[in-house]
Amino acid sequence: MMASEPFTIRPAVISEQSLLSSMIRTGRLNPFGLNWGRFLVAESDSGKILGCIQRKDHGGDVRELASLYVLPAWRGNGIASQLVRELMRRTSVPLWLTCRSRLTGFYARFGFAIVEETREMPTYFRFAWRLFQILRVFLPGSDGLAVMRCFELVEPTE
Repeated sequence: MMASEPFTIRPAVISEQSLLSSMIRTGRLNPFGLNWGRFLVAESDSGKILGCIQRKDHGGDVRELASLYVLPAWRGNGIASQLVRELMRRTSVPLWLTCRSRLTGFYARFGFAIVEETREMPTYFRFAWRLFQILRVFLPGSDGLAVMRCFELVEPTE
């Protein structure tokens, strides 16, 4: 963990496209549907981008918390939590996400709950979950995929 440095959360700007794309690739996150106008970034007081998060819209009232990434050297400083809180404050609910199964505890702190019944999932998430189940056959030992939903922001105690 790097020494804590003050940071702010702000909307991304177009000149950060390349950097954010690189962060998404490095984090092995879903590279599809990236829209720089929907990203928030965590920026240190010295101007370094420390992390990012994106809200994806899937039509109707289906919105997704996506593309959450924090530089490894900066993890453990509350950046991911602040990014999640700020995105949730700016987004109407319900809010959906997909994540590696081992990360469900992190998101549960904000009020997200696992959705196990595929019939309860919006089309995009049902498709993603089913596709992962097929691909998992070729990825032995991989972490599972969870689909989660949140109806209201819960302020976690850290």
